[in-house]
Order: sequence, then structure tokens, then C-alpha cells
Amino acid sequence: SAHLMDLLKGFNKEEHSLYHAHARIWQEFIFINLSEDPIPFEDDLAPLLNKWEDKKIHELRIANKVEYHLNCNWKLILQNYQECYHCPGVHPLLSKLTPYRSAVHDCGVGGIIGGYMSINEPRGSMTMDGKAAAPLLGNTGEDEQQKIYYYSIYPNMLLTPHPDYVLYHVLTPISYNEVQLECHWLFHPDVINSADYKDRIRSAIEFWDMTNKQDWEVCEQMQQGVASARFDRGYYAGQEDMLAAIDQETLRSLGHDDPS
Repeated sequence: SAHLMDLLKGFNKEEHSLYHAHARIWQEFIFINLSEDPIPFEDDLAPLLNKWEDKKIHELRIANKVEYHLNCNWKLILQNYQECYHCPGVHPLLSKLTPYRSAVHDCGVGGIIGGYMSINEPRGSMTMDGKAAAPLLGNTGEDEQQKIYYYSIYPNMLLTPHPDYVLYHVLTPISYNEVQLECHWLFHPDVINSADYKDRIRSAIEFWDMTNKQDWEVCEQMQQGVASARFDRGYYAGQEDMLAAIDQETLRSLGHDDPS
């Protein structure tokens, strides 16, 4: 459609269109895949498609967003997010609210990696005082009221549904040792617009902003470590099986059919 291109003999604009992007929507999140022949969306995200329907995530809206700039490789953030082996020494409050050895991993192969952890406080949540920030999401059942999920949607989304709100991160690599990261807090519009929940929302924001900064500090320290000329390899503890799963998915995405 550029000016005067219609006068160029033999030019067929259908043969010179923009590249096609595959796009799908799940729970109001828009997923875009630029591959020419991507894994079908229904296969790649199969573990999530019918999950959390009772939470009605699609009804939630962004209550707050914080942007971070980190001096580390983006994969270190995925690894940090998928294990709590480091929690007792790095996150004293988080470890108090949710036992660091309570993790249950239910997705360890493919583009969805993660599981859930247990919340100590009855009808609690991840806030500065451990109490709920809002009413339960949607029709959250009793068995879900003490669970917080940590799912990596490979390669650049971290999704953390709570009983009362949802946290998610989007990673944008800038270079091999820099990444821009956006963190969003999702609440029901009725909660966002109510003065009664203003302080509770702030408590959830303060908790995760504090926890994020604790994580980002150790991720940047890890980047310094792996950049050392003496660095060769590391070894995973038994609680770090999800990190190995991320490694396997990265190798698969690079074309290694049998990364083992």
C-alpha cells in the first residue's frame, strides 16, 4: 500500500506482506508467536487452558505496575522464580508465610513449568502481614484457598495466581546480561475501586516489590558469578528439579530434539 507502488508493473503486494504472527487469547492475556510453524497453542499451553476457571482471572484488572531493569541474563530470573531453595536466606518474610519445602511441581515438561506452595495463614495471602488483600477470586474452592501458584510460561512470562489476586511478570531481554521486567498486580475491579481495600492492595504491592528486589539482587550476583573466567558449571540440589526442566526446554527451543 506504499505510495505509487500500484504503478510498478509485476509487483504483487500479496507476495510482500508483513510476516504473519500467530496470536491467541487466554484469560485476557494475549500470546504472540512469531515462528513460521509454531507448536499449536492448545498443545503448548495445554496444562493451563482449563485451569483456574473458578478464579475468573479474565475479570481482573491491573491495579499496579512496577518496572525493573536488571543486569543479568533473563534465564537466571526464570530459574530464581522456579525454586525456593534460596528462600530461607533471601526471603525471611516469604519463608514465614509459606513453607519453602511445601512446593508441589505439577508441570515439568514443555512450555508450562511450575506448581504451587502452601500458605500458612488460614485464608491468608502474600502481603506484609500475611492476611488476605481481597476477597477470594471468583468461586475459588476450599482446596485452593491455601495455595499460591508459580508458573513459568516459557520463555518470558511468570504467572502467580493467589487466592485473592494475581501477580504476573513479563521479561524483555535487552542483551545477554540485561533484562527489562514488568511486574503487574491484578485485582477485581470492585476491589480496586473500593476505598476499603486501598491499604490491603498496598500491602500486597509492598510485599512483592520487596521480594522482587531481594530476588533481583541475587540474580545480578549470579550473573557476576557465571561471567567469571573460572566458572565451569554448577550442580542442582534435589529441590531444583524445575531448573533442570527450564534447561531442557531451552535446549529444545534451540533445536536439540534429545537434550538429555
